[in-house]
Amino acid sequence: MQGSTHFMTKSLLKLENFSPNLQATYDAATYFVLEALHETSDTVEFVLLEEAAEGGLFGITVGLPDRPALRVFWTFPDFGDAVAVFQEIRNLRPDARFFFSEWSEEDGNEIQGTDILRGMIAMRAEENRFDPDCEWTWLAEDAAGNRPENGRDYEPFYAAIAARLA
Repeated sequence: MQGSTHFMTKSLLKLENFSPNLQATYDAATYFVLEALHETSDTVEFVLLEEAAEGGLFGITVGLPDRPALRVFWTFPDFGDAVAVFQEIRNLRPDARFFFSEWSEEDGNEIQGTDILRGMIAMRAEENRFDPDCEWTWLAEDAAGNRPENGRDYEPFYAAIAARLA
């Protein structure tokens, strides 16, 4: 499908490896959160998305209706892999809610729509709507088919996202 960011060819979700308890927790989840994280020897902390892309990691946690604490289920050093798994979960669990959380917003912002990457781009572009030079704004324009003929001068992290939109 043209313009789709559904780029999975091999599942990274690996639900078949879950124990019955993990499977029950996954099945009971009412929401999932993609988090930008940095791990040290004694703690894991929220960081900005761009910081996680430079040596941090991305975690996917599950939210349970009867417990406010989230449980980390997957971690990925690569943003693309984390988004791919998040998309796969979205496809398998259309009833669930999906959020993105980083240092500045530990509670997270809800990702709208069925395409996780495009929803995340739209969310981040809206947050930066008054900054025409923000790379999230550019990505939103590119996703809408308004990419300039001469291209854009993206930083590497954003260039990788733009490539997934092409």
